[in-house]
Amino acid sequence: MKRFLGLFIIILMSATAFAGSTSLFLKSGRIDTSAKTATQLKARVGSNPYYVAQFPASEMRLYIVQFNRPIDSGIKDLLSRHNMKIADYIPDNAFVVWTTGFQMNALQDSSIQWKGIYQPAFRIDNKLKNSKAIKLKVQISLYPFVDPRVCRFTLADVGATIDKVGISGWGSTFLATVPVSMLPQLARVPGLKWVEIYVAPELHNVQTDVYLKGHRNGLKNEASHNIMNAAPMWSAGYTGASQIAAVCDTGLDVGNVDSIHRDFYNDSNNDGHNDKIVAAYALGRTNDWSDDQGHGTHTAGSVLGNGAKSNGRFKGTAYDARLVEQSVLDSRGGLGGLPSDLNTLFQQAYDDGARVHSNSWGASVAGQYDTSAEQVDQFMWNHKDMVITFSAGNSGVDSNRDGVVDMDSMGSPGTAKNCITVGASESNVNQNVGYWGTWWPDSYPTEPIKSDNVCDNADGMAAFSSRGPCDDGRIKPDIVAPGSNIISVRSQDSSADTGWGVYDDWYIYEGGTSMSNPLTAGAATIVREFFIQHEGITPSSALVKASMMNGAYDMYPGQYGTGSTKEQPSTRPNSVEGWGRVDLGNTYLPSAPVQMKYADEGTGLNTNGTKTYSWDVSDGSVPMHVTLAWTDYPATTSSSKQLVNDLDLTVQSPTGTSYYPNHLGGADHTNNVETVDIASPLTGTYTIVVKGYNVPQGPQPFALVGHAGFGTAAPDTTPPVISAVSANPSYDSAIISWTTDEAATSTVEYGTSSSFGQTAAPTGYTTSHSVGLSGLTAETTYYYRVRSKDSSGNESVSSTFTFATTAEPVTPTSFNDDMESGSSKWTTAAQGSTPWAITSSSYVHSGSHSWFSADEPQVKDDMLMTQEV
Repeated sequence: MKRFLGLFIIILMSATAFAGSTSLFLKSGRIDTSAKTATQLKARVGSNPYYVAQFPASEMRLYIVQFNRPIDSGIKDLLSRHNMKIADYIPDNAFVVWTTGFQMNALQDSSIQWKGIYQPAFRIDNKLKNSKAIKLKVQISLYPFVDPRVCRFTLADVGATIDKVGISGWGSTFLATVPVSMLPQLARVPGLKWVEIYVAPELHNVQTDVYLKGHRNGLKNEASHNIMNAAPMWSAGYTGASQIAAVCDTGLDVGNVDSIHRDFYNDSNNDGHNDKIVAAYALGRTNDWSDDQGHGTHTAGSVLGNGAKSNGRFKGTAYDARLVEQSVLDSRGGLGGLPSDLNTLFQQAYDDGARVHSNSWGASVAGQYDTSAEQVDQFMWNHKDMVITFSAGNSGVDSNRDGVVDMDSMGSPGTAKNCITVGASESNVNQNVGYWGTWWPDSYPTEPIKSDNVCDNADGMAAFSSRGPCDDGRIKPDIVAPGSNIISVRSQDSSADTGWGVYDDWYIYEGGTSMSNPLTAGAATIVREFFIQHEGITPSSALVKASMMNGAYDMYPGQYGTGSTKEQPSTRPNSVEGWGRVDLGNTYLPSAPVQMKYADEGTGLNTNGTKTYSWDVSDGSVPMHVTLAWTDYPATTSSSKQLVNDLDLTVQSPTGTSYYPNHLGGADHTNNVETVDIASPLTGTYTIVVKGYNVPQGPQPFALVGHAGFGTAAPDTTPPVISAVSANPSYDSAIISWTTDEAATSTVEYGTSSSFGQTAAPTGYTTSHSVGLSGLTAETTYYYRVRSKDSSGNESVSSTFTFATTAEPVTPTSFNDDMESGSSKWTTAAQGSTPWAITSSSYVHSGSHSWFSADEPQVKDDMLMTQEV
């Protein structure tokens, strides 16, 4: 009977084909869901061990349902009514569902284009299926509705060795060495999501046998922060003091909070405790987070080192920020401390308050969207306020000897959609330190790269920087920052490497996208602070990303001219520089007439939803840049197209001309960052439309950022409006609370008279103010008023209020008697002769004696009383 039902289901599913999209984009190959598909797939059953004819109809299994229109709520409701659990989205317009064959048979609707088995063949990397190896280390993913023990049992049955297991809300992952001949059996595990060849991650610093000989000011770098234009942000007070950033790397200096390199030390409370390090984790070596490689110390210094050992000269971009250090270096010098599920890595730092996470490592996968990239997108989808940065990799080479660095070398997890993937531009040194062709003759054998100085042109790319695009055509990297010959903190561990050369006892030179990434992570840290303190909002990661990319400096055409060896293939965006080089000052504190506009839309859009903005350009002498970015739902690793929620950006000029993003003549259905650049905008009102083209996992929040001659903003002369002032006193303290209509400082003046005399003023800008007063006197009337000043210096002062502290609580006198001392502490009374007496009877009591009174009828109101307490 089971056999008959299974065949019946397959016949019905194969016959269900309607007009509409007829493509399923899978890494195993594009599936044409026309009427011929059933015959083609059925022919593979029996001849191909990765295909099955049917699943037992009563058992839960994975199926695909494709629809003939973009996904809307009606389609998802249809699946829900049939008790189908949506597991993943596959382009075009298809869901992977977890259900029974019976339910699949019952699913009938005019919106269905095709439905069928989610074949095991679709979930195994082609490189695995075609491998001639005997055993391979693989990464295995299962959906969360499957007990991971099922996979454990199967792995044991096929003779696999499990190295790591990770479990999160997204499912379970296994790192295991598996006999290749047993992969067909593994592929049939119920709820299997994906199996791929494991590529070990590596650090993204570039090794060279040529070392710089400069010591103690021997080289005069144009500081990376000058190239990134960080000084205006620092001068405005955005140094990261209110932020926590995490660095996942080899470790930090000597691995001791108290004796750490002074660039990572700050005793802000003068209590002898290092407040700069929030937490440090040894994930690869037991109780050891020291850095005997030197890499992690250097990268952490670029994020937030305070420059104490250089009088501030070599400080990090967010030099006042605090640190969560995650050391993943193992005892063999690898990155074995990385978990098989990166969600757990990011969650640890997030729980400690980090909202920027820097990673200068990755796997060389040539643009593939793999399990690690998916895990980055998973975490960021669930934590839309977390900025995660990754280095792009150092796989840039000129293998075909045409004088242009080859494309398609992007590393993972930098291939993730939602992180900021950072490539490397050159720094600028005022003397010759060597040439690309001298340092790496096999990689750069042809002019003009061969004879180019490795760090002499801030508008050029570092040759080693990995190029995009990703395998699905997405533009990567997102942004670039200086990455050649970067000075940062030197690990004091005696075994630590000295990179590209020693500067002095406290700093070394290094190179790679490992170096450009932390500079950018530090930039993202002070960008968050800018939005919180200057704008009074907590920005989404999409807003941080969109604004940094929108305001980035376009390095086109690069350092080699516009001929056949042109470095940048086009103006931004492109897959060499991404959207350009980090430019903090001109992005967030631009000079007139340029202004920045933005929208951080947390509610988001569903399919066919739109959001329209009207932006007035009053000065057409400067370009207009509009960028849309969103933290997209994670793609399934089996899909060959990674965009899930597809939003479209259109910019319409005052005369009705429509502009489309990313050099396209129409909508972009590939990237989750879209930019329209207009070199010479007209004056007048521009209409910006964001539309939900296809949002299967919605609603989709987004961020929109623009820079243009929006007009010189009138000076802000309006002070903040103070309201809802209140006091909550105790006998020795009080909490004073109030709100303002814009981000402002918090100051309370208070005292026992209307002259006040005392002040409490915590740092920072906020709209919800709460200031604690301590050391107050009980039962005393206090006078107070509050002050708030906005970022333009406009200050408001409230009226004078009063509160009274409460009475100091009286500590009650306790009565304690072990009943060993007779009746001196007790009084007895009764109407009649009292029968009370101390006895050493066996009645339940805590001491050796107890009071006892016989129950005599002639005695009334028999009482035993303590002394007054």
